[in-house]
Amino acid sequence: MTAEKGTNRAIRKENRNRIFRYICKNGRSSNPLIADALKMSLPTVLQNTRELQEAGFLYDAGVLDSTGGRKAKTVNVVADYRCSVGIDITRNHIVMVLTNLIGANVDRERVYVPFRDEEEYYRNMQQILKAFTDRNHLEQEKILGVGVSIPGIVNKRTNRIDRSHVLGLEDYPLEKMASYIPYKTWFMNDANAGAFAEGFHASEGDHFFYLSLNNTVGGCFYDRKELLEGDHFRSGEVGHMILIPDGKRCYCGRKGCSDPYCSARRLAELEENNLERFFEKLSASRSREVKRWQEYVHNVAHLIHNIHMMLDCDVIIGGYVGSAMGDYIEDIRKEVRALDLFDQDASYIRPCVFKISESAFGAALYEMEKFLAQI
Repeated sequence: MTAEKGTNRAIRKENRNRIFRYICKNGRSSNPLIADALKMSLPTVLQNTRELQEAGFLYDAGVLDSTGGRKAKTVNVVADYRCSVGIDITRNHIVMVLTNLIGANVDRERVYVPFRDEEEYYRNMQQILKAFTDRNHLEQEKILGVGVSIPGIVNKRTNRIDRSHVLGLEDYPLEKMASYIPYKTWFMNDANAGAFAEGFHASEGDHFFYLSLNNTVGGCFYDRKELLEGDHFRSGEVGHMILIPDGKRCYCGRKGCSDPYCSARRLAELEENNLERFFEKLSASRSREVKRWQEYVHNVAHLIHNIHMMLDCDVIIGGYVGSAMGDYIEDIRKEVRALDLFDQDASYIRPCVFKISESAFGAALYEMEKFLAQI
């Protein structure tokens, strides 16, 4: 193949992929609308949508309402052409989600099952997964696989969990869990998975730092459809950045890490580990909750300021706190503005889009993105 032919083929593939992703994002579309939005010629769009229909990715979605001329034909995505399942393993729950080609929330289930590195636990997980796929009537050939989110350091070179304090695991072989899952299986750190969920629907050039404020604190730098995981898959471990020297004892054994100051537990512990109830009482201006929130905002703001000074990009607040705080994000922005020399409006601090099960979704979407890239 000549270089020119290779270049032309690459351009055709890129055009086809851009067209398909546009329809995935925007839904039912006409060829003229796609051509105008993507600055492509109408014949190019017509050829590609025809080929995508013949391949089974698109279907004829009828015509648009007439504006006086000939009614425009439309196409849409066959959303269930492929699907994937995400599983989030936490200390006390198994969360499962089902997503499709457009990254939609098709189904979700959360089951109380405390983690144990025992066969009974894995058999239970296997049964929950089977019941989940059965009730959605999933055809075997349509399932890309199962992504599993783990609160720990997932080493892709060794296919092991180097360490998970939450689950009490160290040097854990991932094939042990995978052997109970009858599909192609991949594993991700929970904060990385949360970041990937946020990035899946983002614009092509988007980049940000995802700050996961769960019962532990983590993070991930997302850059243009890629997760920057570091040489040892420990990038973004901001929960163990020293925030207050010689401060509170962290679960890692050191003092002053950001985790004991910025985790969701710092708020939820006031209400028997019920974060929603904490924010309800905060809304009612209960003095104890107000005082704790002010302290929390002060510490989170310093953490975000340090991240932004280092990376100079947007910071998305996710995890339990990011999902539950709503308009209280403005308190954090206000505190950061007082610290920031360069960005006085602090608009770079963004709330997470996924409010429920973001890590499970990110794990499911990781393989879906690979599939979409080949269309």
